[in-house]
Amino acid sequence: MHVSTVCKYNQARSIIAAAAIRAIFPEITVTSSGVQAMPTTIPQQIRDIAQAWNLPIQESVSTSAQAAKGSLDSSDLIIAADEEVAFRLGETTNNPSIVNLQALASALEFTPHDPTGMQTGQMEIELAKVVALTIQQIITFLNLRSTHEISVVIPRSPEAEGRAIAIAQDNIKNGGTIVDLNLRFPDSTIWKNGATPLMLIKGDYVGELASRAQEFCAIDPVSSSNVQSMSSVILAPAYELTSPESLWLNRTVINALLKLSEVAPVTVMTAPLTIAQKTLPDAYFGAICASRVDVIS
Repeated sequence: MHVSTVCKYNQARSIIAAAAIRAIFPEITVTSSGVQAMPTTIPQQIRDIAQAWNLPIQESVSTSAQAAKGSLDSSDLIIAADEEVAFRLGETTNNPSIVNLQALASALEFTPHDPTGMQTGQMEIELAKVVALTIQQIITFLNLRSTHEISVVIPRSPEAEGRAIAIAQDNIKNGGTIVDLNLRFPDSTIWKNGATPLMLIKGDYVGELASRAQEFCAIDPVSSSNVQSMSSVILAPAYELTSPESLWLNRTVINALLKLSEVAPVTVMTAPLTIAQKTLPDAYFGAICASRVDVIS
């Protein structure tokens, strides 16, 4: 399978989208380009973000869509960063398999914007949206979704967490699983007696968890024989992670969430969009498998 990611300058969005696909779906061939790209070195700011997220950047300089025409023509799927890029691609390729990330955003807060000229913190937010929407599209294209929905409930602020929790609990009143992916500030006590402090992956799979492998409950729904009994339960993180990005951008976590959704509906609860007037990429990464996103005020 061949996927092309395209943005305006092939400097940020298409680079990160391609790196995310390579990290999570290494069996897919990925190329990236830009509709107005010049042969310019990929910015160090983008490289630093990718390194922090443990994403492999293969490109050293930007590539124009015209120069990548052969790849675009033969791609099974072309992921355009926005509506303008999708329109401009029509000047280069007749390939009809073009999807527009902006059109895929299921909530206004998930609409990605061109991060050119942004400070690193805001750039991370926009790129996290790009990553989440890109992987959602790959999951859909590969037909990996089950019959049960994976919905995501995102509190807009810490003050909205109570309402978000109530909605998440209501979602599984007839059976289902809540997965709490607020990994920076975990608090399993908020789920009262329903909380089961389990991680969805074994500790030896990703970066920061490696040093704590023995501390995490080693449940892996991909291979676990008891996954069929997981209905009307709550999975909450047992420990705090200061840098959880590499956990979300991991095929094992995605497989685990998809496997859980084979049994019953899954509701993912993320960190608030804004904490102490600062926006973190956590909520966007937490929605990486979502087929529905609800932002709660």
